[in-house]
Amino acid sequence: MANLAYLTTADNKLVGSTITCSSEDANYPKANLTAMPISKPFRFTGKTSENLQIDLLSAYAITFISLVNHNLSSGATVTITSGVAANPSGNSQTITWRSRDMYKIFAAQNYRYWKIVFADAGSSESVISLGYVMVGISTTLGFNFVYGWQMQDENINLNVESAYGTPHVAELFSLVRIMLPYRKLNSTNAGTLRTLYQTVKMNVTPLFIVPDADLADCYFGRFDGALSRTIDYGGGSAYGAQDMDLSFVSESRGRALTA
Repeated sequence: MANLAYLTTADNKLVGSTITCSSEDANYPKANLTAMPISKPFRFTGKTSENLQIDLLSAYAITFISLVNHNLSSGATVTITSGVAANPSGNSQTITWRSRDMYKIFAAQNYRYWKIVFADAGSSESVISLGYVMVGISTTLGFNFVYGWQMQDENINLNVESAYGTPHVAELFSLVRIMLPYRKLNSTNAGTLRTLYQTVKMNVTPLFIVPDADLADCYFGRFDGALSRTIDYGGGSAYGAQDMDLSFVSESRGRALTA
């Protein structure tokens, strides 16, 4: 099991970059690729061969790319290339598909120009859409939460009863809640986790997390509660080992749009 990896929206290098799209629906423009909420998507006008060309304006040692709230089918291919000139064709790699959110972590590539190519001819959707795209330098923690961590699937529904108790229930949206317990952290690791929490100010800054960087599961959302810390006696002027608990909730995707 690999440790938790993450990238915050504050460190998304795509924000402020120059993006060129192979096609663009004027009602769902490319500005949506780097804007909140993720339920307000960007759309190409097709699905068989589309691409995003990205000029980061400067070279960065990029290690991470994610696609948030996409509508790609399981048969889709997503290919990343990078290089020193526009429309790069080198350093080709693909992203493993996962429904709605997907990512790629890779060895640092220090380039200014990037290209993401999409092909999804077999999709039941008429166009490809993307809610948010992240490009940056991800962080993988040097320590990890313990086994026994929890995930909860939640469906938020509208529940209305008539005066005689007849229920009317309608689906609104769903989310995933993740509880991450960290145990017996030394002061350095505890400080790293606390700094992350304080940097994003609990739920002010969203982030993309990968609980196990060896797996495809990934989530975009925010911390949604206080960072609980239990501190053992350390003796002298130092704290002892610390137990810490983080709670994270995925962002709503909003209402599904028809093409």
